[in-house]
Amino acid sequence: MKQFPYIEVSGSHYECGFQYGRAAAAQIALGAKIYMERFIRTLQLPAEKICEMALACAEPVREAWPELLEEVRGIADGSGVPLGEVMVINCRYELSKFPKVQECTTGYVTGSATATGSAYLFKNWDYLMLQMLERIVVLHITQEDGTKILGIGEAGQLLRDGLNSHGVGIVSNNLQSVYDSEAPGIPTCFMRRRVLKSRSFEDAADVIRSFKRSVSCNTMLGCADGRAIDFEVHPKGAFEILPEQDVLTHANHFVVDSSVDAVTDKPKNRDARLRELLMEKHGSIDIGHIKHCLCDHKYLPLAICRHPAQDGNAYVTGTQTVSSTIMDFAKGEVWICAGNPCEGTYMKYTV
Repeated sequence: MKQFPYIEVSGSHYECGFQYGRAAAAQIALGAKIYMERFIRTLQLPAEKICEMALACAEPVREAWPELLEEVRGIADGSGVPLGEVMVINCRYELSKFPKVQECTTGYVTGSATATGSAYLFKNWDYLMLQMLERIVVLHITQEDGTKILGIGEAGQLLRDGLNSHGVGIVSNNLQSVYDSEAPGIPTCFMRRRVLKSRSFEDAADVIRSFKRSVSCNTMLGCADGRAIDFEVHPKGAFEILPEQDVLTHANHFVVDSSVDAVTDKPKNRDARLRELLMEKHGSIDIGHIKHCLCDHKYLPLAICRHPAQDGNAYVTGTQTVSSTIMDFAKGEVWICAGNPCEGTYMKYTV
């Protein structure tokens, strides 16, 4: 049974980063090697220039949240991987500029939709394989202020998805808009880590709305009290989507204004399919049914549960569901499956 490494850290941002870097040093070094080789090939630039591009993104972060740069510096010092290369890992979404891979399907259910009225936030993370199953870690952070965070990410990255002890949770999807540019902005990894520091839903929502960005992303924010907003974030603003009948789903296309979407030839079915499956058990949704939905193979190879394509489809060749995550707000638990949920086992972690 495949299981991601579990790492516990505590203390200041630098101390947390250092402990994380030391514990995941081998995985971080592997990720740095993979991304440097990939970007040298795809961007046709030398390694030094790629690190410069990533480090340029540190400036807007330093202006907004300097403590998060300290966390990344700790990761670099703890792992022995140069800071520029650790920044490349944390900027891999931005350095790809306009990701061509359809990444992730996300959802949230609460209230009248669930068996107990509880809230659940969930995601299938789809990505290029790139030895991802060897590079993902589960991280438990205890901050100096007592906030606890349980989440998942690529080794060396600040957390990409997670739940904190204040009942704030976040998952994300790739988006590409006509407004995306190469200008340095705050990388999405830093925004997500900042959201997971939030002590309230309102603070987290303000962070998502206001952070300085140069590329688009989708961010689904959930809360233990039943509130949720999906933010279709782009460089000129953020569209907001609220749950309907206490159900909210999203994938990799703009829903509010399709004219903003820069990629028009991708199938747009996973969000609708996830909602369709959830509505089959509306009023009695539980973790078991959510797991069932996340294993769905309709529309393969572009299914909710993705497997490497064999037909040469350029969008999905070499991609798969690398993890599946379900957050149970009422219990403060996060269930994580390594790899495809149709084949693996969900492991329970407690915030």
